[in-house]
Amino acid sequence: MTRKYAFSNASTGITLALITLEEFSEWTVGKEEMYILETQHKIYAEIANIIRSIQGFVFSVNYDNLLAVINNIDVPKMVKELENISKSYGINLIITFGYGTSAKSALDNISQHYLNNNECILSNKEVICLHFDIDSYLSKTDCNVQAADEFLHRYLTLIRDIYPDFVGFHISGDNLIFFGVDTDIENIKSKFISLNDDKLKLGVGISKYPADAATKSAYALENIRHARDKSSTPIDLEKRFNVVS
Repeated sequence: MTRKYAFSNASTGITLALITLEEFSEWTVGKEEMYILETQHKIYAEIANIIRSIQGFVFSVNYDNLLAVINNIDVPKMVKELENISKSYGINLIITFGYGTSAKSALDNISQHYLNNNECILSNKEVICLHFDIDSYLSKTDCNVQAADEFLHRYLTLIRDIYPDFVGFHISGDNLIFFGVDTDIENIKSKFISLNDDKLKLGVGISKYPADAATKSAYALENIRHARDKSSTPIDLEKRFNVVS
């Protein structure tokens, strides 16, 4: 994996990193499927732990890619730790950095330089995490995998359309997480209310560090749940939105 990266700083925007397990097939030849799955899981878990330990946030994008939000974290340390993983497992990890004034433009920047970008512009701007929780998700999908995928895809598409400058994915169960740098809370709130969907709750976290922003968004969701549990009637859309900064 050893590559030389040129680091610089910016006071605006957002920085993402796509971590790719290159030449995935080479180390799987002749191996049993269980070994491949277990090894892959171990590699991704170690990468995710490294990024979380320095306050980044990581999404699993597909079988050989992880996408990390890395504003304000120690990126040279992250690169060094990933090099150690690369050597330990005898695999090649490639990091493609992307910087933009929005998360969407940063992701587009990664696409333009995929596997061929040695420059990292590290943003020092605080980030915002939108944590969506969908009520009655399990009952509506009834443990049907296809129905669950269609249900989540509908919400992912809806949220991506209304928050085009944010980047996010389904993380688990009924939770969708999006990151961006637009801290116009009133604008974010008005877009949420315009959805007019009483199945959605939105917890918003704002912080210098991506991992902390995600934690605060979870606290914001808890505030909404407490308000719901204390109310004798269904809470309105205004109360389904909460911010922790």
